[in-house]
Amino acid sequence: MMLLAIDSGNTNAVFAVYEGDTLRASWRVSTNPRRTADEYAVWLTQLLALAGLKPGDVITEVNGQPVHTGADLVNPIAQTTIGDSVRVRYVHNKLAKEASLVVMDRSKLFPQTAQTSEDQPEDAETQSQFGLHVEDLTPDLARKLGMSKVTGVVVLEVDPASFAEDVEFARGDVITEINHATITNLGDYKTEMAKLKPGQDVLFKVARHGDSDRVLTLFLAGAVPAAQ
Repeated sequence: MMLLAIDSGNTNAVFAVYEGDTLRASWRVSTNPRRTADEYAVWLTQLLALAGLKPGDVITEVNGQPVHTGADLVNPIAQTTIGDSVRVRYVHNKLAKEASLVVMDRSKLFPQTAQTSEDQPEDAETQSQFGLHVEDLTPDLARKLGMSKVTGVVVLEVDPASFAEDVEFARGDVITEINHATITNLGDYKTEMAKLKPGQDVLFKVARHGDSDRVLTLFLAGAVPAAQ
C-alpha cells in the first residue's frame, strides 16, 4: 500500500510517500498562500516522477468523486482528518487500480524535521527576492535525475514572475557554482546567496538534463533585484 503524507504549516509544507514501512521520498517547500491547488498538483506530480513513481498514472477518483482538476485531488486530502484514509482510484498501464492513502501527522512521521522547521524557518526575503526553492542533491536523487557525477543543489520550484524565472531557471536544474564559487551542498548555496547585493551581477553555473540523456552545462546570468 502506498501512503501519501501531507503536512502544511505556517512556514513550510512537507510531503512524503511511503510504501509499506519504507519511506520512498519526502520533500519540504515553503508555504505560499497564493499558490493554487493546481500548482501544488503539478509540483507534486513532478516530484513523484523524480522519486520513480510513474507520471503516466492517472488518478481518476478520490473518495468516489471524479478528479478533473488539481483542486479535485488536493482539497479532499487536505480536508481529511489525520489518521483517516482516502480512497484513490487510478489507471496504471491501462488497468484500473485502487489504493488507500492514510493522512498522517508530520510531527509523528518526522519529529526532528518538524522541530527544525519550527526553530529555523526559511528566509522569506531570499525566497521572494530570487524565487528559487532548492535542496541538497543527494546521491539517490542525482542518480534518478541522470546526474550521478554532478554535485550541488537541485531546483525544486521556480516562482512565477521572479528573478529566477527571468534568468530561465527550470525545475530539476542543479546549481554547481555561484559567481565561480563551487556549490556542493545547501550550506554553500546559502553562504553565496547571502553575499549578493541588489544591483550586483550574478552568474550561476547550472547542470541541466538535456535530450538523449545528455547533461548540459548552462550559465544563467542577471542583476540581483532590489529587495521588495
